[in-house]
Formats: sequence, C-alpha cells, structure tokens
Amino acid sequence: MAIFAGRVFCASWAAVCLAAERPSTGRVAVLGLVRRCRRHAVIPGFTHSWLRDHSSKEADMPRTRKEEAPIEVDLPVIEGRYVELDDWTVSFETFPIGSDPSPYFAGLPGDRCQCPHWGYVVRGELRVDHADTSETLRAGDAYHLRPGHLTVLCDGTEVVEFSPTAELQETMAVVGANMAKFGVPA
Repeated sequence: MAIFAGRVFCASWAAVCLAAERPSTGRVAVLGLVRRCRRHAVIPGFTHSWLRDHSSKEADMPRTRKEEAPIEVDLPVIEGRYVELDDWTVSFETFPIGSDPSPYFAGLPGDRCQCPHWGYVVRGELRVDHADTSETLRAGDAYHLRPGHLTVLCDGTEVVEFSPTAELQETMAVVGANMAKFGVPA
C-alpha cells in the first residue's frame, strides 16, 4: 500500500481510499472510503510505518533500470542493453548513427519484424513502416509496434521497449543469422 497524491492505493483494493497527511503528527487521516479494502482494515490515523509494514510485495516485483542492464550489443549503430523480466524482455537501445535495419529481417514473414513491442521514445525519432501505414515517432511518444513492422532510426535516437521474450528470441535468431551473412558481428 502506498500514498499517491493524497490517495491510498492497495493492490488488493476494489476501490480507492481518499486520505491526507496531518503535518503536525505525521499521521494519515482517512477522508473518505469509496469501498472497503478486502484485505486491510482501514482505520483513521494509521501511520506511514503501518503503510510500509503492510505494503504489497514490491521486493518480489521484477524490475530493472538502464544502468543495471548489461550491454549486449555494442556496434557503431546501436548500443543495446537487455534484461529479461519474467516472460518479457526490457530493451534499452541507443542509436548514435541513423540506420535502416530492414535487410536483417529478410526471411521472416513479409521480411518484417514479427515481434510486438511496447515502448517509449526517450529522445530522437524513428519511422515505423507497416505494410499499410507509415508513422514517425518522436521523443515523448509511447507506442505499440504490432507484428509486421520495420523501423528506420535517426541519429541519436534512444528507446525503451518491452517485448515478449519468446517472440523476440525467434525474431532475433533470424536477424542474427542475417547479420552474420552481412559480416556484422552479433
């Protein structure tokens, strides 16, 4: 359970409890309860230590950050850091030099990436081409790339992506083989 913007949220709650901290005592006063928590008894005046002691299992939640992710690809056109969290791969990718990696997807259906990605453009921009549409994503854009896409990356682009690990590995096996054919170290 944690306090965010004057509201108390609990992973097991069916609803939200409005609360406010009393600066003089440091206690949290319940202002109103939309619905009762199924697991926790909500009592006016519970403290931050109670919230900390009754928190959800944040320590068990898979997480990562860019600085912790190992550099697995270090080429002039890409620095790639990758971490598997359960069935997902988190990718921190930086493209110092613009590139068009489409030749490396040859052999996949439609010669396009078949792995879906959810991501965020940290800086720069990229063009995403599907068979039927094309779109430019810029810094600050969150996105979902459906299977059947290709990208063209601009200089200095940085993205964070979340991809299903099994589908990413299938796609990257083909990409890696194509890179080897072109003499690019994998």
